[in-house]
Amino acid sequence: MHKGILDTVISGKVLVIFIICFFSSLPANSATVYWGGVSFASWDDRQALFPNTSKFLCRGGGDCVDSNLDSWALGRVLNAEFSAFNLSTDLISPDQIEAVIMTPMITGESLAVVKDITNNKVSYIHVYRIYASLVFFEVGSGRLISAKPVVVQYTDTLPLIADSHAVSQNFARLANPVSGGVNLFDELFKRAVNTSPFSFSEKYARVASINIAPQALSELESTLDINAWKMQVSRQLEAYIVDATNGPLVPSIPGDHLTGEFAATFSSGSKVIKLPSEVGYEFSVDIAKFKEIVKIKRKQKTNCHAVKLILRLNGPFDTILEAPLTRTKRSCGVIAADKQLDKTYYFTQSLYSLLKESAASLSAKPNKEFLKRAAPKSKGVDKQFIKAWESALDSSW
Repeated sequence: MHKGILDTVISGKVLVIFIICFFSSLPANSATVYWGGVSFASWDDRQALFPNTSKFLCRGGGDCVDSNLDSWALGRVLNAEFSAFNLSTDLISPDQIEAVIMTPMITGESLAVVKDITNNKVSYIHVYRIYASLVFFEVGSGRLISAKPVVVQYTDTLPLIADSHAVSQNFARLANPVSGGVNLFDELFKRAVNTSPFSFSEKYARVASINIAPQALSELESTLDINAWKMQVSRQLEAYIVDATNGPLVPSIPGDHLTGEFAATFSSGSKVIKLPSEVGYEFSVDIAKFKEIVKIKRKQKTNCHAVKLILRLNGPFDTILEAPLTRTKRSCGVIAADKQLDKTYYFTQSLYSLLKESAASLSAKPNKEFLKRAAPKSKGVDKQFIKAWESALDSSW
């Protein structure tokens, strides 16, 4: 394992496959949503693409029948509260014309291992992440209704790199409620507390691309899987935007090509889930520069991991948002002079912080303090953020 970041984020394929089982009973209440169980992006390749999460999926009996993703999710959804619909755990046939299904879909996982040296003592920071989306879709038409993405994370510091058993257990703790702490399914179901899955949005947005300039790329670890890293950044931004705005985002489909549909495989056959035919609004991020600044003063040093980027929102006819943003002083920390930091890890964390604050300013009242700090030379950038929110994310009209 490399001493820098080890990323096992898997980009997957364009084909997204669900394995979901359903009973055959027609919904009697139009305000009822049916539970679909846990699903995976690219089911056929789940063991290769999601090696640490897919092992906790157990179907068809066996020793893990009471300790698996389905049972963990079901236990949490039965305790969840939804104000706009009733949840039924009766399973339905995919042949039914009218029914709305809700499924937690695992879309990615990652493990970053960062070597840390302080006072000549070596330790390893382990960052575990699971990426998922709570997906609502109509069975009869196959139309996507909404998707609520989430990223959950657990960080552990050890004197040695974790073995396979420890890695497995730490991924499990993100999904298994008995582990305590942040829980994947609780976070997903929180996103649906006020979701109305019976009305289709008239507009959709998506995170279309993450681009990185050669100058910025040269500051990252040369062994980094840059495509997987960009997919991870895209998923983080997607989750930040939905958290901040509850806007109608189309979920990211990993792969080299986007299509207007993906397959859903049920126990009794297959259905095609149709993405919106037109996604009129596309967010993109152009990362222009990463810059490390180090100032040593006696036994301490100030270490900064500055980020410069452009956040864009392109609409059907023009560019609605084009904001040059930087994170400088907020990226700094005072550490021991002999402490060695992994630049890739800290640049990534600084980037996430900037994207999270940017997403939070996509509103009717952007954070002017943030915009003044992050875009001091951009006049009227607050109006661009307001227009971006009104155009692509405000679902109140």
